[in-house]
Amino acid sequence: MKLDSIDIVTVWQALGGSELRGKRGRAFWRDGDGYNVSLNRGEGTWYDFRDGRGGGVLTLVMTARQCSCKEALRWLEENCGLDPLRPLSIEERRRRKLAQAEARELIAWRNGMLGALRRECDRSFRLYHEEVRWILQHGLDSEMGGIVAEISEVFEQRALEAQRDVQVLSETRWGDLVPIFREQRARSIVA
Repeated sequence: MKLDSIDIVTVWQALGGSELRGKRGRAFWRDGDGYNVSLNRGEGTWYDFRDGRGGGVLTLVMTARQCSCKEALRWLEENCGLDPLRPLSIEERRRRKLAQAEARELIAWRNGMLGALRRECDRSFRLYHEEVRWILQHGLDSEMGGIVAEISEVFEQRALEAQRDVQVLSETRWGDLVPIFREQRARSIVA
């Protein structure tokens, strides 16, 4: 049985948890001080309202038994039918390290892109204000046929585009960024 298919209520009971009132149980690891723990069987999660923490099956075992992750996994194997964990092969470890390195690069790339976009927004905003201030200080707006309005329109459009880019990049799911990141990385290697 896989970790995500183990029923959290079954684990609760195997740990020695009391009967539930609806979805609530007593935190037996601290002498059951009220029905502060909520169990969500559908999502396989729990939450302790008194301590403000929760998680899945593994964190429940770690919290209740006050043990390490490794000890909790062993307990789940022995008491709830979790499939024994096997050590990773050399190839699996190599792939995992490569994936972790790529994930770190992706995070750095995304943060760099966001920073560049934000700096571009700030730069455009400063340039706009400097140009408008200079034109107004020298009384050139009326002579140049209302150029401030034209400049305002251009800079406003640039600022909106940059803000939109920041928002899109901020809200894009990580999985959707991977192909874009890999393409950018490949281009930089070729160039």
